[in-house]
Amino acid sequence: MFPTAFDAVVGILFVLLILISAQLFFTQWGNVAQEDPGARARQTLIEWEKQTAIFLEGLAEQLRTHGLNPVLNLLDKSISLPLSDMAALDSAQWPQLNSQPELIGELLLKRLNCLPGQVQPRPPECPALELLHLRRVNVELQVGLPNSAPLPADRYAEYLRVIFDAALIRAAPGLLTVVGADASRTVRSSSRAGALADPQPAALLGDVALRFVFDAPAGKPGPDR
Repeated sequence: MFPTAFDAVVGILFVLLILISAQLFFTQWGNVAQEDPGARARQTLIEWEKQTAIFLEGLAEQLRTHGLNPVLNLLDKSISLPLSDMAALDSAQWPQLNSQPELIGELLLKRLNCLPGQVQPRPPECPALELLHLRRVNVELQVGLPNSAPLPADRYAEYLRVIFDAALIRAAPGLLTVVGADASRTVRSSSRAGALADPQPAALLGDVALRFVFDAPAGKPGPDR
């Protein structure tokens, strides 16, 4: 009886030793995986891309809800809007803005205030966007130049940029205080004129692109833009 009982005890101890060793191995392996800087960087990048999409899709949906027709480009991190939705041409081919640019300014400021580090209060309905650190916002106007435009192409496009900027700031002066990583003004605009197939369009053709540049998270190869 004694050798049999002794063998049983030894067998049980041997099995317990194997189980303890296996537990230690998997615990150590899990800690290594958790501490792997590459794995953490990849996970952060995935979450950063997810938050970028949430930010852009939310703004596009707000614009759509208010009667605009945004085109979202997640790869380019931009939202484009047709100028025909927000401006018309008078008999002398001067652009006449409606109230939509002011609405764009209000919605843009509200969404930007969801980002970390802003001066104005964060709206209560904001999603979690703690990884998105704004560098700048480019407001880019591409204008279809009417054949009988009262100004040369570059000056006509610049005129539209100035009155469009004025409408944005009039409705949302807080855009001048938006905080970004660039030392100069965070929300900036530019304009470009292009030729039209129709020399006498009934509406102002072209588009406005809101292009967002965020600081890339640590470990992302190269700058965001």
